[in-house]
Amino acid sequence: MPIEQWRKQHPLESPIWKIHQAERHIEAINQYVHLWESLEPNGMRRHLNADNTFYEYTLVAIYPPLIDFGIAIGEFAYQLRSALDQIVYAMSLFPTNLRGNALESAERSTSFPIMRSRDDDRIWSLLQYVPENIRGRAWEAINLVQPYQRGSTAEQDPLALLDQMNIRDKHRILAPATSGFTIDQMNIDPRIQTMQGSVKNGDIVARVPADLDPEADFDRRITRVITIPITRPTGGIQLARIAEIYACVAFDVLPRFFDLFEPLPAAVRVPSPADSQER
Repeated sequence: MPIEQWRKQHPLESPIWKIHQAERHIEAINQYVHLWESLEPNGMRRHLNADNTFYEYTLVAIYPPLIDFGIAIGEFAYQLRSALDQIVYAMSLFPTNLRGNALESAERSTSFPIMRSRDDDRIWSLLQYVPENIRGRAWEAINLVQPYQRGSTAEQDPLALLDQMNIRDKHRILAPATSGFTIDQMNIDPRIQTMQGSVKNGDIVARVPADLDPEADFDRRITRVITIPITRPTGGIQLARIAEIYACVAFDVLPRFFDLFEPLPAAVRVPSPADSQER
């Protein structure tokens, strides 16, 4: 195998490595999903009612999602959140006269802000050790990707979701995630009755008239949903959104900072949407 000559590590190599690690955690999470679903852990049992007028769908819940979900999701969130902080750290130059606790305090004061409401002073304070010749460009890059740019939907921004996942993981495992179902109501036969709100094991979820084909007219409308249970946003985060969170950091945020550093060595593999799609 070819061996690369010794060279000094590029400042962005560490955050890029962490982003690659996050992608590996997505692969692991997807494997856990396939394993869990292969157990048929939660489903609906269909049977005709006593009068043979409706197919009744009853929820049958057997296994909660594997606890491995939470460990992998927490690792995913940590690596991406840490990568963002390391981007700011990589831009920073600390005074040579700082030593010991003073240096540690200065290093801790550099981080990547994620804010749902605008606070320009806070961004500037976190960039105080970024050299003046690039500080304004760094501020603008950070400002443009902040959740508050989305206004009333700031809590649904990928970075806001990442931040909430990371905060939750610091205190407790993010799993077992809750699971449920969505039922596509578009152009559904008006005679089909679907229950609203939460249901528990053994509850009737839907009633489908017996003269319909239950598989064609109803089963295909059911989609299983796995949700990461956190306080914000309300209702938690659908597991499917982790790919969007990854893409935000890897393909939107990271490239905004390339021009603030020397060019990356050719040996450094930059995260690519094409690579993600192949996986």
